[in-house]
Parts: sequence; C-alpha cells; structure tokens
Amino acid sequence: MIIIVGYELFKSLYIILQSNQMPVKSITKVAAIAMANKVITLNLKEIEPIELFGISTLIISIGVSYFLFQKDPEIKE
Repeated sequence: MIIIVGYELFKSLYIILQSNQMPVKSITKVAAIAMANKVITLNLKEIEPIELFGISTLIISIGVSYFLFQKDPEIKE
C-alpha cells in the first residue's frame, strides 16, 4: 500500500513541476496522499485521542476542499 501511495505522490509532484500555473487540485492530492501515508503508518497504541481527532479533521477538510475545487470549472489540473 505504501508503494502505491508513493507512486501517486511522485505522479502528482511531476504534474506540479510541469505546470505553468498553480495546480490546486494536484497540491490537494499531494496533501491527501501525505495524510493517507500517515494513517497507514499510524500506531494506535501510542496516539492520543485528540491527535486522532486532529488527523480526521485534516482528512475531512482536505476531502472537502478537493471536492469544492473539482466543482469549479475555472480551476484546471
């Protein structure tokens, strides 16, 4: 699973570096991939409940922002 996440990260970074504009969707994808990597490697025995709440809030906010950027036709990949 980590290999797939890493592949998606490199693919998104390549898109960001090749773009002449600010690729908001790709940057949001990179943030989502980073949070997915954090969740995959998370040790639940050593984490506080407030930290888990913070991670879940970040994941939800990244998902909502990606959804809203997806709806905007002016924002390109």
